Amino acid sequence: MSRIQTPSPGVACLVSRSPSGVYLVLQEIAHFTVLNNAAGGGFKNCTYKFPVTTPKDLLTVSQVITTVGEAAFIGASGNLTDPAARQAGASILSNEARQNSKLREESGLDFFNAVNFDTALTASQAYSLAHPFLSSCPSTNPAINFTLIPPLSAAFTSGSPPHKAGDEITLTWDASQFYLGNNVHVQFLSDIYSIPMALNRTDISGGTNGMAKGTTRLPQGINGTAFIVATNFDGKGPIPDANNFGIGYVVVA
Repeated sequence: MSRIQTPSPGVACLVSRSPSGVYLVLQEIAHFTVLNNAAGGGFKNCTYKFPVTTPKDLLTVSQVITTVGEAAFIGASGNLTDPAARQAGASILSNEARQNSKLREESGLDFFNAVNFDTALTASQAYSLAHPFLSSCPSTNPAINFTLIPPLSAAFTSGSPPHKAGDEITLTWDASQFYLGNNVHVQFLSDIYSIPMALNRTDISGGTNGMAKGTTRLPQGINGTAFIVATNFDGKGPIPDANNFGIGYVVVA
């Protein structure tokens, strides 16, 4: 336990409710140890903040974090050239998928999560989604040279779980951090799909210096936990870091 000060919040709940929680904690310690050793052993524990108040909130956050972790491993796999590294990554990824199923089950979600493929994220996208939960890291840790994408808060404002295509999603963001002009749309990242949808601006307080708001609709073919990126990128493949203007997520089903 010395290598990880704070296990993921949903795992902490599971430890008190189920033997599976103990396994999840030990698995995360093992994953951290292997990855840290592969990176040269220079990383020490960070501290985390989880702005939640109920066990259900904790499980929901933990499920989202696990989904982000899966997506980061999938996205990184294409950059690995060493066979041993690819094998270790695949082994961790399959374990993370089982963890995610357990967390979804404990959260009352469809734990099978019937999508054909899990979603890939770039390193900057995954880091940016995890960053709000980081409180501090030791100054001696190696630098993380990823682009920090500003947060895009997303919440369903119509329909009920499991959500269906056409349900409204309200997006809010800090206009002082980034400005979403008229040429910006939202891109849903789910399964192997990257689906563009219009961003309908509904409110801007204080021009470019307040909280801004807009809406979009859930497109067809989205399930599980979907990632949302505000972008002006119209191409195929991973969205370049410079074209990620905001990133968030919604739990669809």
